[in-house]
Amino acid sequence: MPDFFYEPIQILEKIKDGYGAEMSREDSAFLCGLLRKYRPGKILELGVAAGGTTAVMLNCCRLLQLDTTLYSVDTMEHFYQDATLKTGYLADRAEARIREPGAEAPPRKLYTGGIYLDFADEIGGDIDMAVIDTVHSLPGELLDFLSVYPALKKGSIVVLHDICLNHLSDLDTSFATKVLFDTVTADKIIKPAAHAADYPNIAAFRITDDTDRYLKDVFSALTLTWKYIPEERHIALYRQFFAEHYAKDMQDMFQAALSLNQRTMEKRWLQKIEKGRAAADLHKLLAKAADYENRYIYGYGKYGKTFAAVMEQAGLKINGFVVSDNQALPQDAPEKVQHLGDIEDKTALFIIAVADNIAPAIKTELDRYGIHSVLAAGDILTRLM
Repeated sequence: MPDFFYEPIQILEKIKDGYGAEMSREDSAFLCGLLRKYRPGKILELGVAAGGTTAVMLNCCRLLQLDTTLYSVDTMEHFYQDATLKTGYLADRAEARIREPGAEAPPRKLYTGGIYLDFADEIGGDIDMAVIDTVHSLPGELLDFLSVYPALKKGSIVVLHDICLNHLSDLDTSFATKVLFDTVTADKIIKPAAHAADYPNIAAFRITDDTDRYLKDVFSALTLTWKYIPEERHIALYRQFFAEHYAKDMQDMFQAALSLNQRTMEKRWLQKIEKGRAAADLHKLLAKAADYENRYIYGYGKYGKTFAAVMEQAGLKINGFVVSDNQALPQDAPEKVQHLGDIEDKTALFIIAVADNIAPAIKTELDRYGIHSVLAAGDILTRLM
């Protein structure tokens, strides 16, 4: 029976401003109960958002007087619901509120603007607890866990949030954490449901010797249908990391899953072209783009290059490609690629050509720069590719 610890949640009443922890009160108490029981010395948090859950964990560690360091990672530098706020801003407020002589908040390090593998070397190993709450759609948390696993201690705890999100929202493909929970071999810890007809939205598992023995089951789950294809840069990171840490049969399973899902998305593309739906949407988007003299494509991955080819076929020239300021510019790129902050013409048209699950966050980033002539091509490309 899992433990529940409610006292640390009170910090949210002191710092919230309309946003709070994206875990419910009961889910947060479940997480704090795990902290009280296992007393981790090193915690990794994947998925930060406003930082409400980070704040609760910091307060919990303070109350328990744990000698803990918390490492948090989020792909976005600014809060996805409000681009004027930085990712993890509530945790900053919590640190300021709970600083007391002899009871300071534990050390915290926040990494933003990349996936876990971008920061893995700096974070290091010997992780006692990992809290994974990121994309929710496949391959999201499966790749997160497989990336983190080599850094976990034997006996460490992995906490998974939103294991029932596909039933609690209209996001019917948001079941990645549930797939991970069901396929990993470990000692399972799950919060009891309040009612017989309910199912908990948070769970955890404890790494055992059998986890390593049957880890291929998690790789096998990657062959399920993905919601999105990761960026090419991220795929390269996963390939390299898996080659360094996993046996060849598991590397081959990842490659097979990637190839299967790329073909599946291509098949969907052909099917929808035949029906004419995606083609009609593409035609409308190109017609809008034709009204602008200057055009930039945001994104220099597969989506961006594909849409540039579409624009060329339609006789529409682009001024170049744009990427986030924190992203390294590609070397020897045949096309012009610039950082967003270097673009002076804020009246030009910006076409977001990235996976549609991250397009809303990019739209808020463009708004922050005062860029409002924006079209999103990601959804159309996803349907076509």
